[in-house]
Amino acid sequence: MNNFKYLDGSYGQFNDEEYEGKYYTLTGFSNPEKALMRANQIFGDDVKLYISNRKNKNYMLLNPETNKYIHFGYLFNEDNTYNDDFKKLYTFKKRNQRFKDREPYSSAYLSYHILW
Repeated sequence: MNNFKYLDGSYGQFNDEEYEGKYYTLTGFSNPEKALMRANQIFGDDVKLYISNRKNKNYMLLNPETNKYIHFGYLFNEDNTYNDDFKKLYTFKKRNQRFKDREPYSSAYLSYHILW
């Protein structure tokens, strides 16, 4: 059983009640549509971004080379897709600049480029 649903609305095997609860919590800290748009800019329109099935993670993305999911983004932390706060963006990018050139399918890279 797959425990995810595409952000584009197509269906996975997420229990509707679980999905709605996680989505509602997620939208208080992140903007899934903006995250999907940024993922499309980096990886192309074929990329699928999912709501993570891990308790404290925002999203997951499939690495096409390894067929493994990379979970990223802490669920209870506002990111730049949600707040558009330049000061928070600047301090995050400065503090985490070592993640800028990491392997593209790593949680650090995905957080740095998609969420911030």
